[in-house]
Amino acid sequence: MQRLADEIGVRSTNQPRKMVDGATYIKDQLTAAGYTNIANRSSKRGARTPNMEAMLKGTSKRGGDHRDWCPLRLLRRNARADDNASGVAAGLALARRFAGKPQSRTVRFVFFVNEEPPAFWTNDMGSRVYAANAAKRTTTSQR
Repeated sequence: MQRLADEIGVRSTNQPRKMVDGATYIKDQLTAAGYTNIANRSSKRGARTPNMEAMLKGTSKRGGDHRDWCPLRLLRRNARADDNASGVAAGLALARRFAGKPQSRTVRFVFFVNEEPPAFWTNDMGSRVYAANAAKRTTTSQR
């Protein structure tokens, strides 16, 4: 968490290099945990910083947290309480815990981008893009 919150710091569409640094950190952590199928799901804003997804394939049935960061002092005047870094840390901890332990259903660890201003509550918000694409994939697979 310290790597994301303190060393890399602000990650937003206004800080594209730091968004890439954050994505690299997440990918490195997932790779170290043994995930080899890390997908970059495109987002509309900031094509260099897509949503990231690691999948633990289910054994018998088919089957977030966002990774950008905006200083909370801009939202609540309370810096250092970073929901985004702690959320990513929790997601990575779960991915590590599940690594190499297949479940009956597929488990996806998804890290969203563009969840803070200026993309928050727009069609560029990473979770909205992911949900829309997931709905399209589901509809296509049911045909």
